[in-house]
Amino acid sequence: MANSKRNWGKEIKDVGMLIIIIGVIMVGLVLYLFVGDSDSTLSYFVDEHVLFLAVGGGVLLIVGIITRSIGKSKETKSEKKD
Repeated sequence: MANSKRNWGKEIKDVGMLIIIIGVIMVGLVLYLFVGDSDSTLSYFVDEHVLFLAVGGGVLLIVGIITRSIGKSKETKSEKKD
């Protein structure tokens, strides 16, 4: 148990990846509106919330990329310290 110290950079990077995945799903739902079946319940849901999904997904992608890069730099600093 020599390395029992938590690596906060890795955890921040993982949270950033989760935010990116959620953003990609939201933007993917908007793209599904143009390609998918127009009679499905999912298409109706996306059609009603297209602005929220498009803007929210884009913002989440940007925030996730920034969070992941911050976590990556902290992880690198932590590895150099050890």
